[in-house]
Amino acid sequence: MTNIGIALMVMIMAFDCFSITFRLNGINRTLMEIPLSIFELAVPLVREEDEIEMKFDKEYLIDELDNYFNHKLPFYTANYQVNYYFTKTGSESLCLDDSCTAIEITLDADIVFFTKYHKTTRYEIEEGRHGH
Repeated sequence: MTNIGIALMVMIMAFDCFSITFRLNGINRTLMEIPLSIFELAVPLVREEDEIEMKFDKEYLIDELDNYFNHKLPFYTANYQVNYYFTKTGSESLCLDDSCTAIEITLDADIVFFTKYHKTTRYEIEEGRHGH
């Protein structure tokens, strides 16, 4: 009878470890693998005289990111909060106008019981870089 109890406890602990790992990896993957197309489409190309001004359309970007997170995260957690902090490239101060070129995304999520997820990632518009 003791062997059955021990086997049952080991099975429950293994399932809990699997559940925590599955949720943690899923939440992390969701944050770290945001499709770049979301950011690319949030940069309206506005020509100012001879220069093209590149900046994020804040409202569009927040709507698209909210849609993305609301679609992906419920598979891994019921409670999460996403915060957006707009800045300018090379600066860490809050960008209050419409010329923001960087965004920090902070994700807080409950995994199970007392296990929490907290991570921030940053995306910037960099001019002059060309891919091959």
